[in-house]
This record gives sequence, structure tokens and C-alpha cells, in this order.
Amino acid sequence: MLELLAQYLPVLGPPIGVGLAWVWTEFRKKKKEDALDVVDRERTYSERLEGRLKDRETDIERLSKELLAARVSAHEDPEDVLKSIVDNDVGVSWVKKRVGPNQYRMLRVSLGYAKLLLKDAPESYDGKTDEQIWGAEAAARFTANDEKVHTTQAGMHVTESVNGGSFVGRKFPLHIAGNNYIVGIGNWE
Repeated sequence: MLELLAQYLPVLGPPIGVGLAWVWTEFRKKKKEDALDVVDRERTYSERLEGRLKDRETDIERLSKELLAARVSAHEDPEDVLKSIVDNDVGVSWVKKRVGPNQYRMLRVSLGYAKLLLKDAPESYDGKTDEQIWGAEAAARFTANDEKVHTTQAGMHVTESVNGGSFVGRKFPLHIAGNNYIVGIGNWE
């Protein structure tokens, strides 16, 4: 048998070699296509999740505005209502009052925000500017987003980095009793 194979191998060698090379090439191409399909599926899944997250942020914005409107219509002081909403949030949230063009003062930060990021009681930041809390460079970035939200009167998804981490969430505007506010709700990553 070996003698027969040895006799025909020189004649069959090139076609068999080309055939094996083609099979190998097709096998590798299929493997790459399968890997790309996995990446495409993961990307599509991530995009769907991101879309759902943004939809939930919009829902939170709408519900927060409705809750605030209901409580203010019950003749409560709007700023007390805003503070109580933030005080009851265990996550990362805050409300800033617009005091002039590109000028915002913290009305209140949540307990989660104060503990996680600022290491002090939430009330200790009342009335402070972002510059007083975070410094000029970070404050300029935050204020630019706040002003954009105020100017467009539309909420927006933001990622704002400071001190080696990032706030990822939503900022949205409120206009109550002649005053303008910016609300931030999200996570620290």
C-alpha cells in the first residue's frame, strides 16, 4: 500500500496540496465570519441596552417633573420639595439653581452623592458653585452642559469625568415659580 501511495503521490501531490490549502482557507474564513457575527450580536445587544437605559432616563425625568408639579400644586415651597426629593434619593443626584447666565448654585446633593464623591454632609454643599466644590476646570465642563440643558430646555444624557471617575446619567431642566433649575440623576463609575 505504501508503495502504491509512494508511486502516485508525486502525480497527485499538487492537486491534493491545492485542495487542502483551499479547505484550510475556507475553514479560517468561516471562523473569522463567525467571530464577526458574535461581535455584531454583542454590539447590537449593547446598543439595545443603551437605548433602553436612555428611555428609562427620559421616564425618570418625566416622572420627577410630574411629582414635583403635584407637590408644588399642593402649595409647598418648590425648593423645599426639590430638597426633599433629593434627600430621599440614596443614589447620585442633585439640583442646581440657575442664578444667571452660566452661573449655578447647588440647591442640594443626595446623601449618596455626598458620601461617595464629596465626603461630607449633603447640606454642606447647599449654595456652593461647582467651582467651589470641584475646581475651575471641572466646573467649566459641568456648567457648559448645564447651560446647554437650560438653553434647549431639553434633558440630555451626560458623561462627566472628575477625580478619576465619571458621572453617567441625565441632566434635565425645571422651571418652577419663576426660577430655573438643573437636575442631575445617574451613577458614579
